[in-house]
Amino acid sequence: MIIACRHDGWFAPMLETPGREIPLDSMGRHCAGIVVANRRQESAVIIDMGGGYGGSTFEHLRDNRIDPIPYKGAEKSMHRTADRQLGFTNKRSQAIWQFREALDPNQDGGSPIALPDDPALMADLTAPTFEVTPRGIKVETKEDVIKRLGRSTDRGDAAVTITGSDDAKARMKAVDRFQDDPSVRVALCNIIAGGVGITLTAGTHVIFQDLDWVPANHAQAEDRCYRMGQDQRVTVEYFHANGTLDSYIGTLLEQKMALIAAVEADEIPNQSILAEIQDGLRQLAPALMEEARAARATGDTAARIDALANATPKQKSEDAPLLETGSWEFTSSRDPSATYQVTFGRAGHLECSCPGFTWRGNCKHVREVREKIFD
Repeated sequence: MIIACRHDGWFAPMLETPGREIPLDSMGRHCAGIVVANRRQESAVIIDMGGGYGGSTFEHLRDNRIDPIPYKGAEKSMHRTADRQLGFTNKRSQAIWQFREALDPNQDGGSPIALPDDPALMADLTAPTFEVTPRGIKVETKEDVIKRLGRSTDRGDAAVTITGSDDAKARMKAVDRFQDDPSVRVALCNIIAGGVGITLTAGTHVIFQDLDWVPANHAQAEDRCYRMGQDQRVTVEYFHANGTLDSYIGTLLEQKMALIAAVEADEIPNQSILAEIQDGLRQLAPALMEEARAARATGDTAARIDALANATPKQKSEDAPLLETGSWEFTSSRDPSATYQVTFGRAGHLECSCPGFTWRGNCKHVREVREKIFD
């Protein structure tokens, strides 16, 4: 295990833990402990997820309230070289090439990178070869490098993983502007890229324009505004049109969250929860198949949209007393003597008096009312 500690462009000597010292039966917990012990000033933690080896460490760090940034070198890259002439076949090629560009001493101001005096690191960084393909620059795979050298280039991989893209620097600059500049009122984020490793406590209103299949990704993204330092109520809203695939995926996400809550509480999941998820997936299958056909089809766009809409399960609409009385009362499921009220709050948003809404900015009562009002 190699840890590359970086302070802006300055690299500290690599921290190496031999594999023989890491117990196989608790590898993730052990490696996460090493990271926690060496982390300083709440610095960002990047985990190399190649081959799936970093997954357990990633999860144990999250359990310790650290949001690591996953690095997957095999993923597709949308970036180009500094001269904009060539692209990259994957993120590993991008990371290694951009690190090479960052080391160029002839650039304006010289290289911002300062590496430790480490011959093994230098050998690792200069080992991979590359070729230019129709898809862009393709750097030799790590497997081929290992076969050619007879050893792994872990020290070099640790260095380029942590500085492989200028996106991280640009992202943090944008985050700092949102946090510190009163004139910056909106931050547009991808659910994944904007969901881990950053703090957005200057925001009090989170709006999801799209849905992810994994509830934890939404929870992580919501929590960017709920981190330490937040002293205001945060409103979280999910936008999706009635009768669309997103509307139905939203229902499935709620069912998954109910299952997760039961498991986290060390309870045996209620059979009805499992049945609802199974039934929901069964109903969703035709819509997914139609969506796939529509994505591949050509011709009349309107006809394709209609076909997809007709394949998506429809929800029933009911009368909502909130529209007439201005409030909707619910009895607590835990304490029958307690009641909570859903009302229209700031800017017309729904608010609830229950503790769940106070802490999360959303609750099952608000979701139920929203479904019945806007169905």
